Amino acid sequence: MVWPFSEKAGSYREEKIVDFPEAFDALEEGFAIIDKEHNIILANKTLADMVGMPRYSVEGSKCYQVIHNANTPVLSCPHIRSLERKRITSMTAKEPKLGSGTYQFNASPVIGSDGNLRYFVYTIRNVSELEEIRSDLLENKKRWQLLFNKGTDAMFVIGLKEDGRPG
Repeated sequence: MVWPFSEKAGSYREEKIVDFPEAFDALEEGFAIIDKEHNIILANKTLADMVGMPRYSVEGSKCYQVIHNANTPVLSCPHIRSLERKRITSMTAKEPKLGSGTYQFNASPVIGSDGNLRYFVYTIRNVSELEEIRSDLLENKKRWQLLFNKGTDAMFVIGLKEDGRPG
């Protein structure tokens, strides 16, 4: 699929051709265009790699089969909620089909000029590292709260000068 578009810079105008599937393959996230009936119309290489299938097997298949290894739509999937609400929805979850880790799933509905839902832009990102950092921060917050709330010793906070000496 190749779409032309124009770019203006002052009075200079240049016609460009962009190969969107090639551009989508450059994304770190899994990316797909999914219709209202859950059919994957277009998928990038990252998504195909995530689910361990060739792209030609992914495209044309039901998203719930490819992504969730299910025979029917998964009710917690943001695609379902986005279909109902006609707005961007997301969820963060573990998905065994994608391997170990935590993933963020986003479904963004594309509404036509007639006001009808046309299709969804769907992305999947591995957020395992972010979830690990979040978990560590929450654990440290609990420790500091416990120390501060239960501590019986006096604590002092000393301002330091730029050279590191007490100010």
